[in-house]
Amino acid sequence: MLSRVSLAIAVVLAAAWLYVASRPGRYRVARSVVVQASCEAVYRELEDVTQFPRWSPWDGRDPQIKRTFDGAPRGVGSRLRWQGNVLVGSGSMRISMATPPSQLRYLMQLERPWQATIENELRIARAAQGCTVTWTVVGELGFWAKLFLLFDDPDRRVGSDLELGLAKLKLLVEQ
Repeated sequence: MLSRVSLAIAVVLAAAWLYVASRPGRYRVARSVVVQASCEAVYRELEDVTQFPRWSPWDGRDPQIKRTFDGAPRGVGSRLRWQGNVLVGSGSMRISMATPPSQLRYLMQLERPWQATIENELRIARAAQGCTVTWTVVGELGFWAKLFLLFDDPDRRVGSDLELGLAKLKLLVEQ
């Protein structure tokens, strides 16, 4: 009897493991906002990583966060490193591509509380009332992240952060 129960548990665990392993290995989340300012003004704000704390959706989660900046003063090669509490973790963000005034890519390397590489793209397009800023995040998912996301939705979780950051950017640039 015990061997049948053990076998049944093993089969259920194996099926669950296979299901989790078969889930998509990447996620992509995008949000947009219309900003009533010139595309050039928005681009200037985005290409300067020293300004990122002003519109970051994560900065308010740790008042004691420590930041350092290095590399180019603006544009490609400009880097922000941070160390914070468990809510913001630690890592770095570097501008990897810049096409003024329409597009920037940041490569984010998370080190703590888990390791991950996340691609961030910000596109700026002219609109009737200023410009539309679209923030897209693409990341890889390991096994444990896939398991966690069976109970959560990356579009909801990451999307709310992007919406907050874009709302802060909008307020900042429209002043």
